[in-house]
Amino acid sequence: MATNYHWSPPNDGWIKLNMDGAVPSNNANASIGSVLSDSNARWLCGCTMLLGKELIFKIEARSVLEGLRIAWDKGFRRIKLECDNVLLVESLLAALYDNGCLHIFHK
Repeated sequence: MATNYHWSPPNDGWIKLNMDGAVPSNNANASIGSVLSDSNARWLCGCTMLLGKELIFKIEARSVLEGLRIAWDKGFRRIKLECDNVLLVESLLAALYDNGCLHIFHK
């Protein structure tokens, strides 16, 4: 089922982390990418990384990890994470509790 989705910037004082992973159908190496944006929808930084052959869940989880690592290294502490992998989001929610610093949203 296809759904329409419109990206929106985070609230003032927050940074939004969008990331994704991709596994080619030809069984080649997977890749990930992350983008950090501010409340004015300005690109702050990002990364891409070529990974080995792995399951999509692990690739997506790695994209979250690398994106959060970059955000933390840049000094960002109020981060809204946007992820399109429902299983990954549910796994993170099951492992984390809401302490006011990390809010996880999924499409």
